[in-house]
Amino acid sequence: MFGNYQELPPCFIIRRIRHSDIFDVMKFYFIESFLRNDELHTRDKTIKEIKKIPVILALQFIGIWIITGDFYFAFYSTVSLVILLILIVLGTIYYVWDKNINSGQCLVIFHQNKICAVIIASSYNNYSYIDSLFISDLYRRRGLGTYLINRIKQNLDYPIYLLCFPEPYLVEFYSNLGFLSIEDNELPRRIREYLDNFNQVKSGEAASWIPMILQENL
Repeated sequence: MFGNYQELPPCFIIRRIRHSDIFDVMKFYFIESFLRNDELHTRDKTIKEIKKIPVILALQFIGIWIITGDFYFAFYSTVSLVILLILIVLGTIYYVWDKNINSGQCLVIFHQNKICAVIIASSYNNYSYIDSLFISDLYRRRGLGTYLINRIKQNLDYPIYLLCFPEPYLVEFYSNLGFLSIEDNELPRRIREYLDNFNQVKSGEAASWIPMILQENL
């Protein structure tokens, strides 16, 4: 394990995420999110939602065809809508990543030119927030998560908050790094509002994230 050391082992490289990395990081997140065991519930729901899209597009195509009586117009209108939606989604995701790169701390670890871990964090007026820590399944339990937390917290303002996925091994992981579980009402307003919105969307489903805090650099 190398998480507590200053350097990564040979063949591992860490650096700040660049604008040229955005699409590679987006692809990394998309592919890995469909492989992680702790995201199975989200993955299954996402697949169910995706399966609805062809039905919706088919109904739209039929509706335009019936209204206009022009098969080709209906076809090209539907294809154009699909392309527009894809561009909007990709553009929105790119904008979010671009904003994170410009205003936050975003680090990526490569192994043989392949992304294997990413962390995103931001500092605000009197606290910081770790928005995401993502490790590829192939590189778990090698200390990458510990290394990234120890590396990034040197550049963040304290206290540092995060929202932990409700899995015992993740709670143990962050606890070993000095993070403590807290109540929702102890979060800064910005993070609490984000958590409340998430809970409203996920109402009646899986347990909510667990708020945690790191008070000082241990």
